[in-house]
Amino acid sequence: MRFVKFLFKWLLKVRAFVAESIGMDGNDRELRRLRLEAREQLEDAEEAAGELAAATRSLRDALLDEGRQGFVVQVEVGGTEIVGRVEHVGDELVRVCSPDGARTAIVLDAIQAVRVVRRDGHASLVSIGYPQTLSARLREWVQVGAAVEVGRRSGAPTRGRLRAVTPTHVELVDGEHVAWLIPLSATAWAKR
Repeated sequence: MRFVKFLFKWLLKVRAFVAESIGMDGNDRELRRLRLEAREQLEDAEEAAGELAAATRSLRDALLDEGRQGFVVQVEVGGTEIVGRVEHVGDELVRVCSPDGARTAIVLDAIQAVRVVRRDGHASLVSIGYPQTLSARLREWVQVGAAVEVGRRSGAPTRGRLRAVTPTHVELVDGEHVAWLIPLSATAWAKR
């Protein structure tokens, strides 16, 4: 990209030189030089703005952009890989919809890596805002008595029916009627 920019600037300078030699007077040459200089400065400013935007983009914003462009992502979190399209981004949460329709809410700061797999069709809408956190999403699921799978930052995921979500932990009962208390700080994702 930088070579193309260099080549473009060089061609502009050659063009200006040829125009000067054809018979422009001093004022016309100075005006042309100032226009070329202004154009170069605008190009440099646009490039710097693009570099700044890329350098200051958060993971949340990057996932929002990938989702809106219709990309399928592979999210590595807590020893698990979750593949799908981004359909919601909150302040602390991203929700990914897998090809089988499963929806996984993932804590942003628990993500270890994101791989952009491929573009899946066309651009799509990505919701933002509520729910902003995993605990808010889990509280919604408690209201409907949802069966979920809760992934921890380390350790195997736990499957069961949600019983409660408190400010400090998640309570669920697994298939063997054993109660689990999982600290929210250890919770990396939840799938319904």
